[in-house]
Amino acid sequence: WGERVNVPKPGQKMHKLKAIENSNLACAIGKELGMSLVGISGPDIFDGSVKLTLAIVWQLMRMHVLSLISSLSYGGRSVDESDVLNWAVSKVRASGKAASIASFQDKSLSSSLFLLDLLASINPRAVDYGLVTAGITYEEKKANATLVINAARRLGAEVFTVFEDIVEVSAKAILLFVGALMCLK
Repeated sequence: WGERVNVPKPGQKMHKLKAIENSNLACAIGKELGMSLVGISGPDIFDGSVKLTLAIVWQLMRMHVLSLISSLSYGGRSVDESDVLNWAVSKVRASGKAASIASFQDKSLSSSLFLLDLLASINPRAVDYGLVTAGITYEEKKANATLVINAARRLGAEVFTVFEDIVEVSAKAILLFVGALMCLK
């Protein structure tokens, strides 16, 4: 970071222009890291644009998980998103479960059944199938998704996903979730 971050003096508030300078610096660093920040600038962050700030946060979370899994290798090369999908499907198949998905946009993910089977393939004691529902109604899907997130956290995964991401099949969030599972030792 060739530039210095502005810090207010003790007991004083930061001046608006200095805060915007900090936000512009954050955007410049994000672009240097390869983030797509088209149409996002310092004033957007300073003004509290929820949509644009969340776009940055999502990219940071995605970069974090992908940096973790890129340190792994899959077939002798660095890991990409398709490798994460292939790993998950093969892990579930190897455990003898029939659940499968075609992509992280697969609507069957809303029931969480595949993700529960994936967690059980990582650690058979991770999932209490007595608590698992059919995942047909919204409430059943919510209960299963909550179970998935809690089980992943107990296994030590870095979880950025909330139950709504699973129920609504947010492909980006599910990729981050499965990537975090892939990084478990």
